[in-house]
Amino acid sequence: MKTGCLIYFYGKKYENIGLCALNSFKKHHPEIMLHHVNEFNESEYEVSNFKDTVGLGVYKYMLAAEIMKKNNYEKFIILGADTITCSRLDEFLDNDEADIITTLDYPYQTNYPRRNAAGAWAYIYTPAAFRVNEVDYVYGGDVTGQLQGPGWVQFEAQGDLHASSPYIELSPPTPSEKIMLEADDIKEFLHYNADVVCFNNPKALTDTIKITIRYKKDCIQAHREGMLLSPFYSEQGGLNILCSLSLDPGCAEYNYKIKIADGPHHKASSVVYNARAKGNIAAKAGEKPWGEHTTKFYTKDNKLFTGDGKQIKVWHYCEGLGGVSNTKFKSLMNTWISDWFNRDTRKFFQEQCDTGDFFEKEFTF
Repeated sequence: MKTGCLIYFYGKKYENIGLCALNSFKKHHPEIMLHHVNEFNESEYEVSNFKDTVGLGVYKYMLAAEIMKKNNYEKFIILGADTITCSRLDEFLDNDEADIITTLDYPYQTNYPRRNAAGAWAYIYTPAAFRVNEVDYVYGGDVTGQLQGPGWVQFEAQGDLHASSPYIELSPPTPSEKIMLEADDIKEFLHYNADVVCFNNPKALTDTIKITIRYKKDCIQAHREGMLLSPFYSEQGGLNILCSLSLDPGCAEYNYKIKIADGPHHKASSVVYNARAKGNIAAKAGEKPWGEHTTKFYTKDNKLFTGDGKQIKVWHYCEGLGGVSNTKFKSLMNTWISDWFNRDTRKFFQEQCDTGDFFEKEFTF
């Protein structure tokens, strides 16, 4: 399939970290056309006229859609500036069947407001993977708030699947009796990240943009009406809504084929493309326990692995760097360089990812 990639960033503070993203992708994919859009060339794109009105997250997706269409790409990869490509992205490049190939963010549950067919507010929940009686299941939430799985099992939910939920009644195809699903049965939340994703279908990308724009309007209105909401997640929310609805066999609105490149993390995946390299954990507010996991990274045969043996295909800082002050930005990057990456990892980035001397000196801009 004809393939392209977009890495969008601008501004002085992203100059060096973004160069690592660009060079590392080129290192492992010299045959793929890489589009770097920034403040110097974005005027060449028609969607730049909407940058100040739609927000930077969905704007990046609009750039991707325009580039994908103009170049007749059949497969299009979107990467954030805070990524380092560590290997050939086989799970993206070798899968031509899925419409969207996602990657996993931190394993916490979010919800997204959306009016159902009857005009009432409901939540769409982050999908989850769990195990009951040694059997693994996955579900996606529909717009009624009830939970249904992709052809495997159906549910009747009491509340959501947050850790505080008392139980879920699970009705498997056989046997017919209901099983009480405790919070401890939940293995992980399948929360998708928007900064490392691959689209094999331009319509799926366009629909993600449309959903994101609607999602923003829904969030504003739902907040006015007093609904309790997770934070607004921009295009990441749009992506999660589209994927969750596509997983639900009871939803006729979207039926895209969704594949997780690195999940479920707890079960079968031998690779990691995103935040789960930092540990399959969701940190509490204000905490950053990443070093406990990232200092255990090791290299073998010119590949980088997590401490539990999963190959890291893409390193993603996933620190929300765009929303922190310049001082905090510098502090975080220097903590990664000095404390949270071990020597072998820094050496791997330099030798196998063309990051130059980025990890050999203090970060500044």
